[in-house]
Amino acid sequence: MAIRIRKPGTTAEPCIDENTRDVYNSNGYGSYRVSNFNGVQALTQVNVGSDLIYSVFGSKGHIQYAWQGTSCNLEEIKTSGFTKISAPSSPQTFDNLRYVFQSDFTADDDLATPRPYFFHYDQPATDESVLKVIADRVYVNIKKLADSLDTAKVYDDLTQFHSTSPFAVLPEISSLPYTHLKSLNARINQENDYTVKKLFLDSLVVAGTGPCALLVRDIVGSTTDVRTTANLIGPLPNYIRNPTEKLLVELESLIKPDLPKHNLRIIEFAFASLIGRTCTQYVCKKDYVQKYVNYFSSKYDNGATFEDKTAAVHALRNLGLGGATKKLLQIASDRNADRSIRTAAIAGITKATQKEAEETLLPIYYDKSTHHELRTKAAATFLLNYYDQNIAQQMVILLWGERCKYVKNFMYTFFEGLAYTTRPCQKLHGSHARSILAVFPPWKIDRTLSANYMRDYYDREYNFGHQTTLQVQKNGDSVLPVTIYGSLNGHIAGYGTSYLSFFIRLEGLGKALADRIISMTTGQINFDDLKQVFAKIGVKERTTTPLRIELALNLHNRVVAYHAADASTVTTVPMILKKLQEMKSSYEIELSRMVLLGGVIIEQPTEFGTPISVISSLTAIANLNIKTNREKSGTSISQTSDWNVQGDIFGISKVSNHFPAFGSMHSVTALRTLRSRVPRHFSLNFDYKALTMSFGVDTPTKEDPIMIMTHATALTAIASDKGVQSDNEAVDLLKASCPTCQPTTVISKGVSHRGTRQIGLPEVSKFKIFEGVKRGAKYFDCEKPHTRYDTIKKIMKFAGEQDKNAGKLGIVRAFLALQYARDSIFLSPVTQTCGLKAYYHRDPSAKSIFEKFEGNVQVKYFPDPNKKLGTKVQFKGQLNFKHGGSESQTRTVEVGGQITLTGIEKREVKLRFLAKDPSTQKNMVLCVETNTQMKKAVDFFSFEGENEPTFERKITLKWGEEPAAKNACPENNAFIKAVRKAHRSQDQVEESKSNSWPYKECQEQKGSAHWPGSLTPPTHECMQAAVDQTNLRESNITIEYQVDAEARNRWKKPAVVFAAFLLPYWDTDRSAVTEHVHSTDVETRGDAQYVKGSIEIDVSARKQNPSLDIHWHASHGDEHFHNVDLAAIPGPLKVRPVFSRFSPFFYESFKLGVFGYCASSAASVITFDNFTYHAELSECPTLLAGDCDDKPRYAVLTRKIGANKIGLTVYLGEHKLEMDDVNTIKVDGKPQPVTDNIYTDDDEEKLFKFLKFNPSTVVIMSEKLSLYISYTGSFATVTAGSRYRSTSCGLCGNFDSNPNNDLTGPDNTCKGISAEGMIKAYTVRDGKCAGEGSVCPV
Repeated sequence: MAIRIRKPGTTAEPCIDENTRDVYNSNGYGSYRVSNFNGVQALTQVNVGSDLIYSVFGSKGHIQYAWQGTSCNLEEIKTSGFTKISAPSSPQTFDNLRYVFQSDFTADDDLATPRPYFFHYDQPATDESVLKVIADRVYVNIKKLADSLDTAKVYDDLTQFHSTSPFAVLPEISSLPYTHLKSLNARINQENDYTVKKLFLDSLVVAGTGPCALLVRDIVGSTTDVRTTANLIGPLPNYIRNPTEKLLVELESLIKPDLPKHNLRIIEFAFASLIGRTCTQYVCKKDYVQKYVNYFSSKYDNGATFEDKTAAVHALRNLGLGGATKKLLQIASDRNADRSIRTAAIAGITKATQKEAEETLLPIYYDKSTHHELRTKAAATFLLNYYDQNIAQQMVILLWGERCKYVKNFMYTFFEGLAYTTRPCQKLHGSHARSILAVFPPWKIDRTLSANYMRDYYDREYNFGHQTTLQVQKNGDSVLPVTIYGSLNGHIAGYGTSYLSFFIRLEGLGKALADRIISMTTGQINFDDLKQVFAKIGVKERTTTPLRIELALNLHNRVVAYHAADASTVTTVPMILKKLQEMKSSYEIELSRMVLLGGVIIEQPTEFGTPISVISSLTAIANLNIKTNREKSGTSISQTSDWNVQGDIFGISKVSNHFPAFGSMHSVTALRTLRSRVPRHFSLNFDYKALTMSFGVDTPTKEDPIMIMTHATALTAIASDKGVQSDNEAVDLLKASCPTCQPTTVISKGVSHRGTRQIGLPEVSKFKIFEGVKRGAKYFDCEKPHTRYDTIKKIMKFAGEQDKNAGKLGIVRAFLALQYARDSIFLSPVTQTCGLKAYYHRDPSAKSIFEKFEGNVQVKYFPDPNKKLGTKVQFKGQLNFKHGGSESQTRTVEVGGQITLTGIEKREVKLRFLAKDPSTQKNMVLCVETNTQMKKAVDFFSFEGENEPTFERKITLKWGEEPAAKNACPENNAFIKAVRKAHRSQDQVEESKSNSWPYKECQEQKGSAHWPGSLTPPTHECMQAAVDQTNLRESNITIEYQVDAEARNRWKKPAVVFAAFLLPYWDTDRSAVTEHVHSTDVETRGDAQYVKGSIEIDVSARKQNPSLDIHWHASHGDEHFHNVDLAAIPGPLKVRPVFSRFSPFFYESFKLGVFGYCASSAASVITFDNFTYHAELSECPTLLAGDCDDKPRYAVLTRKIGANKIGLTVYLGEHKLEMDDVNTIKVDGKPQPVTDNIYTDDDEEKLFKFLKFNPSTVVIMSEKLSLYISYTGSFATVTAGSRYRSTSCGLCGNFDSNPNNDLTGPDNTCKGISAEGMIKAYTVRDGKCAGEGSVCPV
């Protein structure tokens, strides 16, 4: 059977599973009956039937079908006396009943004239009056569409909600010839309405007809605005319906050498993509392929910068034909090419043969001397495009001898993501990947290394899903990623597509930013002293990673935009800051974008000879409008802004029976529309000297509300298949045979069967600050009831693990759940009419209307109060809830508080909230006080005896009416008091005494020749042991409460849910069943005002089988729940171990490589990259760690001063600190006593401070230089920020995450020297030590 398909020029990969095999099915049948008719054998009956079934969302989604049946019966046979059948009343000949695909695309199509929308017509509308009507309708519908982005009118009318969409514009704009489009463009330009103009231009691109392409050519050819060029020509190759050589000739004229660089680049990318499509579909008579292979190859060969060469590579990738792929293969294999350029070439190898891919990509991967970025990119490109099971297994087996951790981590995460993918396109490879993981070398995912994260979900019931892939390349030079490649892949109805991807290179950016920030905070520093010290050592300047920034954007795997910069082209940070300061005092930003996310038109004939068409399409519109006014006065900046953010998605699925003889079609259409709008008006004032801020946010009005609304429906309609302009003819035809029939009817049981149900917690409405506001969410116009059970079931489906590849990170699971919920709300409902709406706006009918939320806050900051290590922050502010209407009033909440941090062992937080309500003349106060105390250690890395870690936190909440005393808190009123005391658990104590890592190693190190003295050494093993032992797993929590009955009632529902969860852990031996039923309804018989009770919780957060016990003591009796599984408690509610010494922030920062840690004694060194070596220090100053780039900011020198004792000399900027014991430090030659009081340098910049942290340890801190140095007399440690990565030198190594190259001398070319040689190499050769050691000892 003949069939025709038209779709955008995007690539879609078929991914058929068991539920998508029958998305599109058609059947035909015929039967006849032969019988004896008056003695003559005759064909007395003929039956012909045809049907089409379309179920885009699978068997559980909506099903659309078309059916036609014809029956012919023989009434009589005559041999004479025939009566001629009268002619039909219509003068038409009906010759067009014969079904012919008359509008097939050809290479000779006239570009100025569009093809008919449907295939069964040979000519589009040519009548001038008809074309004028079409043009007017396009204009009107675009105006309506623009108005729907500015106002909320369409939300009130479901007909307009669905019909005001791109589907009302695209078919009609596709019918207009070039001359009429030009006239329409001129008409729209006269109005100077940005949104209307932008929607029209986007419609030209999405329609993709020849006339639209010609108008795009005219507009792009007459502008130098890069945004216009990018929006029009960039995506055009993806939407052109019939790419022909004629079109290439027309668009080639846009390539002009004198164009601005980025304009020309965007046009070249688009033209290369269009050549690829055209010369794949047709045989190009003019050899465009070879011409532009030569053109882009020449641009690569002659490119002056890496940016020029990479842009040529991207253009060759888009071209993808002839010699383009061969050129990419050559570049990828060229060892002399820049790494970033080779990476781009490797990514473009998607159209090579299997043999070519194996011969080019695999050698790159197998070559261990090649940079890991190239190796992993080659591996990923091969496995994603040329997957071979035998080769994949070989690639993994060879990892058993792999030394590069970046490669191993990348490959493990790649196969781990592929193994558990839910995407049907990858399921076959996924099952093989699971077997590959079984032979993978032992490995644990490390998020500080290069990785490939593949996360996805797939709804098997409704045939849709989504996958996000993130490739992250890292190295030791920066904590920031070197490159990030992201890909968004959609899947629906058995087809998957990569609709958007991006590539970002940030090489050297972290270093450049850190350098600039340090320069801004420390001021001008004279580097001469430090450079003289380094010169006496023989330090050769460590060069930083060159700055290289790239950004590439791909649509449907075609590069549409590329920007790059390096140190020679990028503007400096001061220039950027200057530009920000010069920003206009008022400006307006308007952004609008219409895109076709996917679509297809399928047409085939029935056995009767008439066409059936299927149209499916998904479009989206995004709109952003920002108006800002800014004023600056002295140290104060004020700003007012109006924001309007809108995002709409439109889906259509339409099956139509066409009757060309009558010019009509009978359609069944499923519509889904999702609209969201968020208007905001707010003001902000900030004084950066006084540290004060005020702000205001207006409540949206009813006319301009915050609204999110989706609606699904289905309808049947009769219309003209010649275009909307002829719909009246089809309607007249319908009325002639059925006067009462309507041309459009919603498929429904009737209005009486539709219902509305509110969603949410009605208790929220009781808060008076929300008076005069309508807010909430509801199902509406729904034929299918949506009960709370249905809603909870859906939420569990979204949040559950089934049909998801989420990995182990909770935040990824949450993101996938939100993405699944968003997509499901729009795509998965069966087409029984139903909608879902969330809204927030003023209620004009209320007496008191919440109109504005205002606030102000003032902060005072006191570093190291009373010269003690810590911070004190005081703040006070006010929140005003302004109500208008007939009962206008202002409700106020005054906020005051203080946060005090003392050392690392004490935290105090005091907050006071005063709420004033003029309507009740009552002022209510809430006070919150938190005190946290941790035991201070004498030996920081020890956890026994006097260093036994403990933790205690007290939280007190009191509330009630405002007391008479100023700033006082209520007493003898409602309260909640909680105390948590934590200590080491028994299993922790047993672990610390075991021979397992790291405890055995730490015990061996303590007091050894390498780490002498009585203190626990600062080794990585001892640090890890201390972290594990001070992260306390056992705690006792006591909660006492005294609350009023109203508060008790608010907690009743959550308490019931919590009690249901605890039911399996209820200790029936100690509680009566009848009492347990009422355990959430505690009554205090002796006091009618308050409900009193207490809860005791014993937590055992063991590594294996963590649990807790709950004991509830109330007036009705006791309840006991034992061995509650902590693993079953949701993440935010889970009780976790307590950090009692090490900050979790800094601990995670160390794990992520934000800080490096080095330790040294007189006999041993542990480098920043955790490499340990043993060598005796000499009495000569030796560089332990230093900033060895062109602007050195610090250096730490160490020397042996006695048996097992070391001295330190620290250079910080222009300051020199010397210490031989923990009691005195010479600061620039002047002795200063070291006490537990903070000493701060006298400079304005306050570059450093020091104190005695405990009796045995001195610490020197410089937040501005990102340094922390500790000294005990026997040991010294240096903690340095990531700004010093790869530019460090000294005994501590170069801090590049590679321990294998830490034994490198002052001259970076001197590598692999001995441990003793390191001491000799980094000796300061001055004075009596002038002849000691050498730069590169043998």
